[in-house]
Amino acid sequence: MRLFGGGGAKREERAFDRVVVLGEDGSAERTLTPAEFHTLGLDERVRLILGKRLRFYAGTREIPLKEALRDS
Repeated sequence: MRLFGGGGAKREERAFDRVVVLGEDGSAERTLTPAEFHTLGLDERVRLILGKRLRFYAGTREIPLKEALRDS
């Protein structure tokens, strides 16, 4: 099972086109492109995932975490 890299969909066929990182209070803190998300350190990605502080989107549609990470 891949969670953070390697294969999955081709870059142009990603399940998501942006990632919103939520602050501690639940408000949007910053927005990342898929490339920016993948340049975060593994420890930071895991911390944000476990803290439920990420929202993945394709256009205006929110993508479930499991689906977004399958292609990451």
